[in-house]
Amino acid sequence: MIAFEVGQVWMKSPTFERIITGLLERSTDPVDRDVCTDSLVMNTLWVEKIPERRKGAVLGGLWSVLSEELLSDAHDDNMTAIYQIRQLRAEMVRRYRDLLTRHLSEIGESLKANESAERLQDVVLELLDESPISQDEVRADVRKAVAAGDIALAFEVMCGWIGEGQADIQPAYFQRLAAVAEAMDVVEGALGPLERVRQN
Repeated sequence: MIAFEVGQVWMKSPTFERIITGLLERSTDPVDRDVCTDSLVMNTLWVEKIPERRKGAVLGGLWSVLSEELLSDAHDDNMTAIYQIRQLRAEMVRRYRDLLTRHLSEIGESLKANESAERLQDVVLELLDESPISQDEVRADVRKAVAAGDIALAFEVMCGWIGEGQADIQPAYFQRLAAVAEAMDVVEGALGPLERVRQN
């Protein structure tokens, strides 16, 4: 379970252990490692108990692990795990957008020279308008993130929700998503979830 000050995201123990173990393996700071080992013992990550000075690093690392899990084939036969991972990512965006934005700030610096941030905002909004996402609140969250300048975060969230849907996406649409993902250097985190709904 991932517990917040108010509310929580439930996760089955094997999935939780895999994710926190992955976070532990990539953590080098002693505080971060203690957070992970305590979480494994209690089978709960208490987000509000993470020391404030390390919260951004821990949540950023957790976001990366979740992205890698969605990209891997470890959960291909476990839709519950995929749903829970997606749910956790959505909660992290809602609760800790600023911290995640700082974690992903390097992505903004790695934009290709021929793609301005303003142009990428327009392209992401165009892709959102054409996406099969039916939830109005998800569309609103993506638009808010774009308006705030959190383009990479908005794009990853959008791709995650498209990947969770049941509708196949056409090759041409996937290629447009791939071009934006490459421009923002988020190919693995953004495109992995889409493989399940991509038409060959």
